[in-house]
Amino acid sequence: MDIKDTSYDQRRQLIDALDDALDAAGLGQDRRASAMLAVALCDRLGNRLDGERQSAIEAARHFWAVGDGVEYKKWLDFFSTRLNDQPLSDPVDRAWSSARIAFEGLAMNDGAVSKGGEVEVPVPTAWRPTLVAIVDALVKEEELLLPKVTLQAQETWKDAQESVRAYGANLKSLPEESWDSSLCIWYGDFWDVLIDLYTEEEGRSDLVLQLHVYEVDDGYRYEIVLVYVP
Repeated sequence: MDIKDTSYDQRRQLIDALDDALDAAGLGQDRRASAMLAVALCDRLGNRLDGERQSAIEAARHFWAVGDGVEYKKWLDFFSTRLNDQPLSDPVDRAWSSARIAFEGLAMNDGAVSKGGEVEVPVPTAWRPTLVAIVDALVKEEELLLPKVTLQAQETWKDAQESVRAYGANLKSLPEESWDSSLCIWYGDFWDVLIDLYTEEEGRSDLVLQLHVYEVDDGYRYEIVLVYVP
């Protein structure tokens, strides 16, 4: 299909079809698959993307190929507000926004922390050691004594422990694969973080740990909200 010669509706249907294809293949939540498909779509858009967008695409492609995020990160901040600042009625804008979100997820995994609007992105690597320590404290049923970790309410930790007990399975430390499905969303003042919890019996369970992460002068503050089954 030549995207330049298609109608608005046809192009919109193409983009929706690509999303459907990812879902049908079980890759709807796979950031790598989404990013690779977005790169391919942007390649097809060709000169319909302006110079700065094409440069960002090339930087993202290089990031995927060799893991070098230096050039890519130069573009991340530039585009981080575009999703909300620009109208997305045109399919080209929608396509680029999908690509930017996917690339943003890449940078999140490389240590950058995005404020790109209410968009689901992977949990940044910078936060993961603290989140692992929180879950370990839950596993061991210990008192919560971690720096920069607070509770939304006085009874939050007690309630979280009770939710785990009531679930009826043995909670385990977070495995690496938890980061494949856990996510965060920027809400203007904080990131809402949802961590998929694992048990000895099930592997990935239905339990989710919810936190709010706040940016502070010396890093981040982690506020535990609850443990629940969605």
